[in-house]
Amino acid sequence: LEFKDETYMFPLKTKYGLNKIEISKNYVRVVEADCPNKLDVLQGKISKAGQSIVCIPNRMIIEFKSKAEQIDNDEMDAVVK
Repeated sequence: LEFKDETYMFPLKTKYGLNKIEISKNYVRVVEADCPNKLDVLQGKISKAGQSIVCIPNRMIIEFKSKAEQIDNDEMDAVVK
């Protein structure tokens, strides 16, 4: 995912389910999910290295990584697995 000046939505649809992710230049959060318990939505915003959002039913993990953990890029980035 890319951090841009404007906030945008990233729909992540897999065979396990749908998660709608909101990406801002300051945070990431899941705003909607079709999993039964919606714990990923309830986790709220993450904005610091080491924080993550997990949706086990949909098999999704969003992790914030620090600049030191980046190999190919000097910018802050998020990883969606």
